[in-house]
Amino acid sequence: MRKGYSGIIRTLFICAVAVSAFLLFSAQAAESIDACKIVHVKGEPKMMKAGSSDWNVCKYGMTIGNGDRVKTVKDEAVEISFSDKRDNVIKVEGDSDVYVAKSDSPYSINLVNGSIMTLLNNLPKDSKFEVRTPAGLSGARGTGWRSATD
Repeated sequence: MRKGYSGIIRTLFICAVAVSAFLLFSAQAAESIDACKIVHVKGEPKMMKAGSSDWNVCKYGMTIGNGDRVKTVKDEAVEISFSDKRDNVIKVEGDSDVYVAKSDSPYSINLVNGSIMTLLNNLPKDSKFEVRTPAGLSGARGTGWRSATD
């Protein structure tokens, strides 16, 4: 009788470990898809979520989605990461207005006004990154550059 219970307990333990592993990997996969997050804030820059007309103060860890807009004034800055490892980052500098045009490859930022610094170290394979301004388009896979427009 005891051997029957130990087999059931072992089976339940294996099932619990398998479910836990599945949930862990599912959460990591979801985080990778939705990795566009604010990783640094200086001052009180504002963000307007797509489809909203309300400006909210940017906070560390906030998710940036497709169509979300970020504005800074003098001496403010926001850093946005496009990967979990924070190796693909843009810095929205003071007196700038940007919005995320796409949150998946090709990653695309529309720089309406001001300047941003872009640092790309490890984009996913077969992806690219674009910065669009009223005057033109720049893009790359693994480098850093500054874009500005007025």
